[in-house]
Amino acid sequence: MSNGQAITVVATKRSGHHAFIEWICNNLDSSYLYLNNLPLRKDEVQVKFLEAREEGKGGEIDSHRYKEHKLISSEKVERYDNVILSYENQPLRSVLSSNAFMAEQELLLKSERTRRLIVFIRDPVNAFASFLKVVEKKPEKIKQFAGQKRAWMEHARLFLGESSRDVQDIFGAEVYMVSYNQFIRSADYRQTLAKELGLSGAEWSRSLSRFGGGGNTFFQDRDGYQASVDSLESRWEELEDKSLLSEVFRDDSLYDLSLRFYQEVGLEHPFASVMGSLRAAKEA
Repeated sequence: MSNGQAITVVATKRSGHHAFIEWICNNLDSSYLYLNNLPLRKDEVQVKFLEAREEGKGGEIDSHRYKEHKLISSEKVERYDNVILSYENQPLRSVLSSNAFMAEQELLLKSERTRRLIVFIRDPVNAFASFLKVVEKKPEKIKQFAGQKRAWMEHARLFLGESSRDVQDIFGAEVYMVSYNQFIRSADYRQTLAKELGLSGAEWSRSLSRFGGGGNTFFQDRDGYQASVDSLESRWEELEDKSLLSEVFRDDSLYDLSLRFYQEVGLEHPFASVMGSLRAAKEA
């Protein structure tokens, strides 16, 4: 085993990370195993999606979708050149310090794969709105919202450069901060990222991801759906009740952090005024 990769992606729910991970897998030039939304308890590793690209098929993908609740054996992992793991709604330091993560990394270290850690972050208005859109359909999901808010704030601070060097020292390999908004907006950004991650290309499909994301089920025309940047950055407009989203941005620390995030990614306009309107609507 050589030249493969072990990529860990940490993100919040409804961040667009499944589409991003699918983009990574589609631009790898050899086989891969994707372990989706891993829990931090060592005995509940979930294999949700297995995708294998075979040589000699011109980039075609053989797909197998299943769930399996058991520890992943080293024999299974070694069948694939590349392994991608994702964690959702977990503060990064909680992931890095968990026994489950350490066990998984120990397994991956037995090979010669290049290890990478990606903190993937979507802008707060649309990340929170997209999650709350799910809550409108499935009210029981609201219990996960506090975790999303806590994780987003930690990821945002890391994205803005706070303690990112400490995280790299803990992980012991390269750490990347990736913006969902820049990823969907800029072909140059995707091209640069593809080069940094050692991918064979940077082509991105705007169709719905096959790799997960419960919100996918809310699109009526799933087979023909093609995302636009405008639609992906206006999820907040689709909420029937914006009161919870308004309440989120009344939190001064989150509001200030969000404003700094938008300034960093060049989206202060229009989202500074959007957040201001949301705060005012709650107070009215």
